[in-house]
Amino acid sequence: MEQVEPEYHDTEYAETLPLTIIDAKDIPEWFHIAYDKGDIKKIKGTPTFIIFDTESQVEIDRIVGYGGKDWFYEQIAIWIDNHHKEQ
Repeated sequence: MEQVEPEYHDTEYAETLPLTIIDAKDIPEWFHIAYDKGDIKKIKGTPTFIIFDTESQVEIDRIVGYGGKDWFYEQIAIWIDNHHKEQ
């Protein structure tokens, strides 16, 4: 994530999919609540990029793994193209 995080917040993707990094050693309470309710699925590998709907408080998709910075941005762009609805 060191390759992506410093600049991600300034990209076009950040508006649609804001990035919040959660350290496995310091998981926030909201994550525990959503996980306990079953609104976030079990994490089986890291990194896991969870696409989380903050309105409904549920996981709507995820990207597992990291194939480099270009791969990450490509996966984000594909997800937005296929799932994001203009409001």
